[in-house]
Amino acid sequence: MSRKAICLCMLLWAAEAAAQTPYFQGKTIRVIVGYPAGSAHDIWARIIAPQLTKQIPGNPATVVQIMPGAGSMTATNYIAGVAKPDGLSVGVINAALYFEQLLKKKEVQFDWTKFTWIGTPEENDELMFVRSDQPYKTLLDRIRSPSGPAPSWFVS
Repeated sequence: MSRKAICLCMLLWAAEAAAQTPYFQGKTIRVIVGYPAGSAHDIWARIIAPQLTKQIPGNPATVVQIMPGAGSMTATNYIAGVAKPDGLSVGVINAALYFEQLLKKKEVQFDWTKFTWIGTPEENDELMFVRSDQPYKTLLDRIRSPSGPAPSWFVS
């Protein structure tokens, strides 16, 4: 095949790809908030929802749906068990709910590893907790300990 033929094929393929309708065009994204109306989580969702419409190809509509209960457990269970996995449901939920799964709480009806984190509206500092019966009182104590430096997950 000649170079001209290859270039023509590539141009036709690119034009066909550009002509495709974006997935989200004509669809609605539900932003499911696991906290009461008027809460900080609700306000964040209402600030971010219009930005999704502007930034996502196809400019989907966005709707904020309030689904409070059990520290956002109700909304999280809904997203995991009822909402279709089609990219049209976004949760504003408690990021620490994975502890509930680790503790094997009976209320947990989700698998945290199946969720995809897409962002946060805030920046948090990292925290480290040390049991009081440990010989370390600071991060530097742990790094200098005879057992060697802290594993990479220990320091952020």
